[in-house]
Amino acid sequence: MDDFIDGNKQRLIIGIINFLKKESNSSYVESERKESLDVAIQCLESAYAIEPEALKKDEDFDLLTLISDDTLDVAVTEEEKTRAEIHKNKGNEYMRQGLYQEAVDEYTKAVELHPNNAVLYSNRAAAYSHMEKYHAVINDCKKAIRIDPNYAKAYSRLGNAYSLIHLHDDARNAFRTAITLDPTNERYRANLKLAEEKCVSEMANPPEHRPVDISQFINNANFLNVASQMLNDPGVRNVMSGILNSNTEGENPNIDALLQMGQQLAQRMQMSNPGFVESLRRQFSGDVQEETATESLPDSGQNQNQNKQPTPDDKTDS
Repeated sequence: MDDFIDGNKQRLIIGIINFLKKESNSSYVESERKESLDVAIQCLESAYAIEPEALKKDEDFDLLTLISDDTLDVAVTEEEKTRAEIHKNKGNEYMRQGLYQEAVDEYTKAVELHPNNAVLYSNRAAAYSHMEKYHAVINDCKKAIRIDPNYAKAYSRLGNAYSLIHLHDDARNAFRTAITLDPTNERYRANLKLAEEKCVSEMANPPEHRPVDISQFINNANFLNVASQMLNDPGVRNVMSGILNSNTEGENPNIDALLQMGQQLAQRMQMSNPGFVESLRRQFSGDVQEETATESLPDSGQNQNQNKQPTPDDKTDS
C-alpha cells in the first residue's frame, strides 16, 4: 500500500471498486456504461496501487452500507402535501393530453414536496415509459416499491420496463410479484405469460458472450496517456478527494461523480483513438449483435411471441 493512502481510505477505494464491478456485471447495465465502468475500475486500481490480494481480502465490503436513504424519514407538512397533490393532478392532466415531458416536470415538483409518496414516483414512471426512458422508469418504480412494498402497479410497470430492454427474467420476477399482490389482474397474468415465453426462447437461443481482454487497456499507449492526463486533471483530483473526504466526514460518497469520470475517460479515448474504442465496443456488445441477427430471421412457432410487448399500465393513480 502506498504511503499517500491509509487503511481506511484504501478500504473505501476497494468498496468503490467492488461496487463498480457489481454494476458492470449486472444484467441491467447497458454495454456502453459497462465500458465506462471497467475503465473507471482500471483507473482506480492503477491510481491507488490496489493489489489483487487487498481486493480479495475485502471483496465482501459493500459500499452501499455507507449510504442511507432518508426518503422515508422526511417530514412533510400538510401544506406541502396539498401543493404536491396540485402538481400531481396537473401531471395527470398532461398525461391525458399526451404531453409527457410536461407531466414529468409536474410529477418531479410533486416529488420534491412529498418525497415519500409512492404514487408520485409510479406516475412519473408511466410518463417516462411513454418517452421510452426505460432506465428512468426502473429507477422510479424501485423508489415507489421501496416506499410501498405492496404497490402492485409499480411492480407491473417495473416488469414492463425490464421487458422493453430485453431483461425478461427480471420482468418475469416483477410480474410474479405484481400478481401475488393483485391476483385477479388479468393484464399482469398476460404479461407474465409473455415474459415466461421470452425467457424460454432466450434459453433455447442464448446470445454469444465473448470474453473481454482487459489487457487491451493496460497495453494501449493511447489509453495510458489519456488516463494519465485525466488523473493529473485538477477536476478529477477534486472528485476523488471529495469521495475520500466524504467518508471521513460521514457524508455520502459521490458515486455519480465517479461514474461520470469513467464516462469522460471513455469519451476522451473515443476522440484520441476511435478504432481502439470500437474494438472494445464490439467485444462488450457481442450479445447485442447476436440478438439483432436472430431478430432478422422469420418467426416460427414459439418465436412468434418474440416481438410482442407487454401491455403497459398507462392509467396514472389519482
